[in-house]
Amino acid sequence: MTHHLGFTLLMEASLQAVNPAVTIPYWEYTIDSAELGSDWRTSKIFSEDWFGNSGDKLFKSHHVTEGRWADLAINTDATGMSPVTNAYGMLRSPWNLNDSPYVTRFNKVVGDSYFGGDLPSCSAVKSCFDSTSLADMNVCLNGQTHGPIHVLIGGQWDVNLGERASRLIGPAHLLLFKDLWRRGYAKCPSTASEVDAGGTCACPSALVKASGGAYEVLTAKSGAMHWMAASSQGEIVYDSDEGKFHLAGDHTEAQEEEVWEDLLTKLCNPGQVGEMYSSSAPYDPLFWVLHTTSERLLQYRRLKAVASAKDNVTMPFDETWGYSHMDSDSDIGVVCDWSSVSASDPTSVPVCTKGTCSGHKANDKLPFDLSAVSKKLGKGTTNQELYDWLSPTNPNIPYVYDTFKYEHCMAAGVDVGDSSGVQDDTDDIPAPHEHGTPL
Repeated sequence: MTHHLGFTLLMEASLQAVNPAVTIPYWEYTIDSAELGSDWRTSKIFSEDWFGNSGDKLFKSHHVTEGRWADLAINTDATGMSPVTNAYGMLRSPWNLNDSPYVTRFNKVVGDSYFGGDLPSCSAVKSCFDSTSLADMNVCLNGQTHGPIHVLIGGQWDVNLGERASRLIGPAHLLLFKDLWRRGYAKCPSTASEVDAGGTCACPSALVKASGGAYEVLTAKSGAMHWMAASSQGEIVYDSDEGKFHLAGDHTEAQEEEVWEDLLTKLCNPGQVGEMYSSSAPYDPLFWVLHTTSERLLQYRRLKAVASAKDNVTMPFDETWGYSHMDSDSDIGVVCDWSSVSASDPTSVPVCTKGTCSGHKANDKLPFDLSAVSKKLGKGTTNQELYDWLSPTNPNIPYVYDTFKYEHCMAAGVDVGDSSGVQDDTDDIPAPHEHGTPL
């Protein structure tokens, strides 16, 4: 939350350097979810003069060719400005072998619509709002109420899983691949010539063999088997007495090993991915109107906690900094130390242990200078300091949201924020612009 809002505020400061009247808006996508359902891609948001096609009509080009954002380009020679590029020297994730010079989108993930292809719903937002702590709310703000947008717009293509792997891996493909990649098992070409020669991301056979085989990599060396079993509807089962996963039914060890090898091979190649589903997401204009939506929900929750305390109504909100790890394929809860990895040893992998990644703790410093946003902030601002500054009751915050109402959800029978008995609006709580001081 703090990192995303930090650079959203920096983007806003950059825009205001040109025109002080400009602010970053928010896309309340639950309105499209409530009003359009599965037809949300027909929303005005995706018209040519707004944000362009969502990916369903981009076909092989995978980029917007008409309207305001037609042929929006990316940095195709980023080696001089970033230590991280893809094999083509483009400012993309190093595992993303997408060579398009444009911002890309696609409406499918490994051939299917992600989670049914629907936007986060009012019910998802209500569930997140009902969190009683920041630690819990940080999880749903990152995941169920915002994460699917990145996947639905970015998409993933050039992946051929086959029938069995499609069932067992499905839309979790990229998340499981990234677990293997972070742990050093999946490796990708680092130059365009390697790709041109037929190179792809893969788990090298020598490394897999040295690690004990495909089954060992999928289980003890990663969490891939656990997640595939959880979503396999009984096709992969765990024998607690034996302490081992098996294919359901009567299979020899050799038959199972053949399946594990096939699954690992397919997991280790993510194909190509659109911007929004990767670390190059800020290239896509839609990226910048998502996190303000999340902040609006968080501000509403913080304001409701203040209002409930004033009216002696029970709706507490523990704002102690934290992140409640969830049981999912995108939250593996390990930190990998690459310092001992030898470039000359193809079987060398990092040491991964349970822990919290640098940058996620309360007093970890944000990796950018926020002095352009506020004199109260600057270089070295911590997560806790920015979170405190973002409080809707902070008199120094330079903006306020137009409303905290979710009337479209109420019309659909989903009550966001009012089940506590607190009045629907928060007009009686002083808004920052009413008593704030200009920056």
